[in-house]
Amino acid sequence: GITYFSYGRTLQQELGKSPKNMDELNSSIIEKREHNFEVLQGSGGKKGSKHVKKNADKLVVLTDYEVDAIFARNENASCIRAEPARTGGGSGEIPYGQVKWYSNQIPSNSPIEDYISYKRVEHNKHFFGVFDGHAGYRCAETISSELPNLLSDSYEVIEQVLNNGFETKKGANKTQEDRIKEMVSVFSDSNKKSLRENKDSIALTSTYILMDEKLVKDNLHKFMGLYKSELNGNENSMSLEKQTEMLKDADNLLGPAVSGSCAIGLVLDAEAGKLTVANTGDSRAIIGRYNEGSGTYKAIPLSEDQTANGNRKEYERMIREHPSESSTVIMRGRVLGGLMPTRAFGDSRYKWPIEVQNMLFPMLYQNGHRYATSPRNYFTPPYVTARPTLVVHELIPSDKFIVIATDGLFDRLENSEIVEFVEGEEGEGNVASKVIKFSLSRDDSNVKKLLANKDQKLANLLLSIPSPFSRSLRDDISVYVIVL
Repeated sequence: GITYFSYGRTLQQELGKSPKNMDELNSSIIEKREHNFEVLQGSGGKKGSKHVKKNADKLVVLTDYEVDAIFARNENASCIRAEPARTGGGSGEIPYGQVKWYSNQIPSNSPIEDYISYKRVEHNKHFFGVFDGHAGYRCAETISSELPNLLSDSYEVIEQVLNNGFETKKGANKTQEDRIKEMVSVFSDSNKKSLRENKDSIALTSTYILMDEKLVKDNLHKFMGLYKSELNGNENSMSLEKQTEMLKDADNLLGPAVSGSCAIGLVLDAEAGKLTVANTGDSRAIIGRYNEGSGTYKAIPLSEDQTANGNRKEYERMIREHPSESSTVIMRGRVLGGLMPTRAFGDSRYKWPIEVQNMLFPMLYQNGHRYATSPRNYFTPPYVTARPTLVVHELIPSDKFIVIATDGLFDRLENSEIVEFVEGEEGEGNVASKVIKFSLSRDDSNVKKLLANKDQKLANLLLSIPSPFSRSLRDDISVYVIVL
């Protein structure tokens, strides 16, 4: 099972030295950020870093205790202990029988658009997921909650297929189990040997695709079925009560699809000593590997950013899939000039047919979904896919830890810097908290100017700046550090 443990001197212990208790610290943080919001809003309300710099001398900066209180809110740590091995009559040695992990999240957006999740998805297999939302938090919130359970269901279906075969139900009324079976059959070429050997990859791929179908297609069909008459031009005859109900259903069913999210998930097979990483978007996973000869650590990437501006393969794929739009499908390094990742969950404005967008987006936009707008040069959707790219990694004894995080961390630190820092800090306190604080303390040319003549710590100043003004200086940051 999972054991939550005390890891060295915790932030809660450190905060015990503070002259204020947690409630007082949180009240003080709110007061200072409200003051800073009024300063920035009252001087024009612009959100760029230049505007913040111009007013930096008027800002009230958080104390070290207040910064620690922010870090203490979401930090977590646990130790996963393996179940008895299935091999060798249950007595086989498990290479990764005890794994520690640390996590934390520091928001910039309000509410935060990052989510994280952990779940034991099969016997001695553990899923860690990091979900980086954009255009709001709704998509990331939904998939972080539903995807791990769906992945667990996929593993159960795969076991059924391995035991009973690939036969699936014909017809339109297919259950979730039927849909998983169909995908499993396609990705394994209906070959049990292939399915058994690539079980984790097939489970992750099937789950990602089905999760997005549920968001973008199933909920759309459900909404249009509920309001078929109204959507066909009879909305003027609706009662006020019915209109309110329709808008509520539109928000609940379609809101997560109007929003979007990147996702990187990994399955750690503790028994086989293997990692399978599924990446949709531009979050990252890296391994810290120790070189005994040199006594140094090296960063081993377990993912590649799925963007058109930094990934030639993704750029070429987009051109190949939309050959008649080679001059418009990627503009300024973005999908149709708007979206940075080429793979994402949700983002219905890059997936729904234009007729559907024309029907629903005006209502959604008026109901507060400001991203319910159609891109220009929209001819051959879908332009964005949730299908992940996969990396399978066989662990070796010199692989010491894994870092999986949203791009808010990697925007501020190189892979090698993260590995070097984690290696030096692991073992005392929550290393996920420490690496986030380290990233916020780095001399950033864009941020360093804010300090001017202030004798303040950079992280303290950055965390003093409230949303939405903080977003021009730092992103939400969410981190898992998994110690092998």
